[in-house]
Amino acid sequence: MMQICSRLRHPALYAVGLSVFLLLLLAACGGGNGDNESPAPAATTAPATAAPATQAAAETTAAAPQQGESSSGSETLFITASESGIITIVLNPGDILELSFEVASSITGGQNVSAGIGGAAEGIQLVINGPSGDAMLTVDDTTDSGSATVEAETSGEHHIVFFNPFPLQAVNVEASWEVNP
Repeated sequence: MMQICSRLRHPALYAVGLSVFLLLLLAACGGGNGDNESPAPAATTAPATAAPATQAAAETTAAAPQQGESSSGSETLFITASESGIITIVLNPGDILELSFEVASSITGGQNVSAGIGGAAEGIQLVINGPSGDAMLTVDDTTDSGSATVEAETSGEHHIVFFNPFPLQAVNVEASWEVNP
């Protein structure tokens, strides 16, 4: 009986050892036939206006016009789930700020999808704050496009805050503004 048990153990140990060796070899070589593999992405550099990785909200600052002087600008913000994107504009008392924006959902793979059957929802909540942090305009309802006009009462940095309320998807916000149009 002892001979039968020892014979059964050796082939079993041999099979286990061979299986482990093949798995390690497969893992070390990367496995697969290469048909489904994508090439490594090319090296990219971050744009000059990119926020530091430790900063919770993306922030951009526009240059200050002279009092009563016209200026304009535009910015594209990528806002991750449940985060904010901020555009800072320096205004003087009496300056008129006209803002327009459009939102597109950004889903996995870099595709943009409009809301609809089978599509991703899109939208932001908007707040424009004065230099002291007081809200000059608040849009609590989630909206995918719009425009707003505010008049500055004090000079200083005014913050246009776009909040992405969706917990599982990012959005792209295309914003443009004019000061004293």
